[in-house]
Amino acid sequence: MANKNVRVKVGDIFKIPLSGEKSAYGQYVHFDSQYGGLLQVFDIFTDKDKQPDIEKIADSKPLFPAVFTGLKAAVKLDLWEIIGNKPVTNFIYPGFISTLYEATGEAGIWFFWDGEKTLKLGKELPDKYKSKEFLAVYAPDLIVKRIETRKNFYESLIKTNRLEIPK
Repeated sequence: MANKNVRVKVGDIFKIPLSGEKSAYGQYVHFDSQYGGLLQVFDIFTDKDKQPDIEKIADSKPLFPAVFTGLKAAVKLDLWEIIGNKPVTNFIYPGFISTLYEATGEAGIWFFWDGEKTLKLGKELPDKYKSKEFLAVYAPDLIVKRIETRKNFYESLIKTNRLEIPK
């Protein structure tokens, strides 16, 4: 049943159910006025009915760089559960890359968003930006898919300037 009175706040830690009776964990690390909640998923997994200490979760290494997702929707629809809160300290905005791409999958001009302003990078993505996440707001189910597959959906676009469109 959907939880209509959902409040999420920076620092909230989420239990994210996966297939195979496992759970992953993430933390709401920053609110961006344009893109919403920034989620850091951690490289820590448990059986569905177990849960590690909040400190252990928040001190785990990242599974991948922080990404934007609909945190409130994930909780409101009972997809994810808030299991605690730990203040976020020493947060550094990670920055994101973006491009418009043609129906062919070919990248256009690349941009870098630093959380305040956009920097035009040009037709080819410079190597120093290739480790950045693509600027997108992921649906909660795509976060689960990314956790389970360990695949960045935009990896081909970032590496080759061309998006491989799944068949």
